[in-house]
Amino acid sequence: MKPLFIVLEGLDGSGKSTQISLLSERMVSLGWPHTVTREPSDGVIGSLVRMSLTDNSLTNEARALLFAADRYQHVHDVITPALEMGKHVLCDRYYYSSMAYQADGVGALSRLVDYNQVVMTNHKPDMIFFLDVSPEKCMSRIGARNQETAIYENLARLQEDRERFFCAFDRVEEDVTVIDCENSKEAQVLEILWQHIYAGATTSTKFVPSLRSCTTANRCKK
Repeated sequence: MKPLFIVLEGLDGSGKSTQISLLSERMVSLGWPHTVTREPSDGVIGSLVRMSLTDNSLTNEARALLFAADRYQHVHDVITPALEMGKHVLCDRYYYSSMAYQADGVGALSRLVDYNQVVMTNHKPDMIFFLDVSPEKCMSRIGARNQETAIYENLARLQEDRERFFCAFDRVEEDVTVIDCENSKEAQVLEILWQHIYAGATTSTKFVPSLRSCTTANRCKK
C-alpha cells in the first residue's frame, strides 16, 4: 500500500480538525499506520507562529516568512520521516493556507509562491481537499467554541480568505478536490474523503466523485 500525504484545507470552523480525527479513527480501525499533524506545527518555529496569531505582533510579511520556515522544518522533521516509514500523513493545513491568509495586496500571492517553492516542488501532497463552508457558518461555529479568537477569525476576513483560497488553487493549478460541506453531515463528508483516500491507497485508479468545480479564472490579482 502506497503511503499518502493527505492535506485538508478550509476556513477556520470548516470542520477540518474534526474530519482528520474521524479519518484517523478509520485508519486505526483498519490497522493503517499513519501520522496526524498540523500547521502551524508543534515545533519551535510553529510555536512562535501560534503566539503571533492572537496578538497581531508581527507584520503580515514577517508572519508569512515564519510560516514558510515552519513548513520547511515540518516537512523535514515530521512529514518526510513518516512517509519513509510507510505511514500515511494526515495534515491539517499546508501551503495553500499561507496563500489564503498571508496574501494581502497586489503581488502577494506570487511572493508566497516563491517563499514556499521548495516544498511546493519537492513535497507536494498526494491529495488536497478543501472543505467549503460559508464564512457565515464558520463564524457561527467559531463563536460556539467560546475560546479566544485568532486575528483571522472575523466575518469580513473569512470572506476575503475564502476568495484567496480559490485564487491560490487557480494560480498553482494543482488537483484540489473541493467538497461542498455547507449542508452535509460529518458522516457524509467523511465518506467522500474516505472513498478518495481508500482508492488512492489501494488502487492505481483515482476516485473522482461529482463535486463542485474549483475553477476561479479571472478572480485573482496575481
